[in-house]
Amino acid sequence: MQQGNALKNAQFAGVISWAVLGIQQWPFTGAWVVPIWLLIAFPAFASPPILVTPALPNAKLNVTYSASALVGSSQSPLNVSVTGLPAGLVATHNGSGSVSITGTPTQSGVFSFSLNADNPDGSISRTVILKVLDQSTFASNVTALSSGGQHACALVNGGVQCWGDNSSGQLGNGTLISSPTPVQAIAIGSGVTAISAGSTHTCALVGGAVQCWGENTYGQLGNGTNISSPIPVQSI
Repeated sequence: MQQGNALKNAQFAGVISWAVLGIQQWPFTGAWVVPIWLLIAFPAFASPPILVTPALPNAKLNVTYSASALVGSSQSPLNVSVTGLPAGLVATHNGSGSVSITGTPTQSGVFSFSLNADNPDGSISRTVILKVLDQSTFASNVTALSSGGQHACALVNGGVQCWGDNSSGQLGNGTLISSPTPVQAIAIGSGVTAISAGSTHTCALVGGAVQCWGENTYGQLGNGTNISSPIPVQSI
């Protein structure tokens, strides 16, 4: 290892000496000049664009939105293009390092759009996250809340909404996809009066009976099986 490092150091020192010897004093003016071959051998360090904002502030469905995605660049010209924006939004590059995202989004959800940028030193293609919230699905009249291992559920107008980790189906919406916003587990008006979220499963008191969903390795859903369920099953 030491011999290898010594060899690398010697090689580096040789390159530096070679470069220094290339710098010559112009005989007529006494000025120090750098030969063309040296400029070609040691070009300026490349500096491709850098994405500064990997995520934008949340937008709201059908509400006017304005935000900027920022791209750093020490070289110009800087060219930027954006693809994959949700419907209703447009991107406008101001000619430098700012891209305005404006409009009125007509789609809700979590979107990953592409930002491509290039300057004389290189190019990048990056993903930017934008979440469009649907305010009409926001919970109202919440009467109970229970938090599990990595998920939570709320009793809303006689139904249940859950959010968070869903790797075991503990959100109860029929999928195994985690959600950062509430999803419906039991429909509004179903007569739910109590909820309890476990580590990776959830149970609710529905019309005097018990329904559970999520992980069931140890029979915690109470339906006589050890099969996990991403939708509510009858326990009692």
